[in-house]
Amino acid sequence: MRNGSTNELKFAAVHPETTGKIVVTGNFTEANGARRNGVVRLNANGTTDSGFENPLPDGAVVEES
Repeated sequence: MRNGSTNELKFAAVHPETTGKIVVTGNFTEANGARRNGVVRLNANGTTDSGFENPLPDGAVVEES
């Protein structure tokens, strides 16, 4: 995962699902080469779940509180 402005990544939450997929939120803008602004769902093998739609409005970034 990458943050376009710095190399410092902060993850707000990591949520494993019963399907084996993992939802990750934080201050990143890219995951596995795909644009993902603050939230991504990963498949069990670590690849980006391309069928997952970001539930946040455009421009919203999840930050650690």
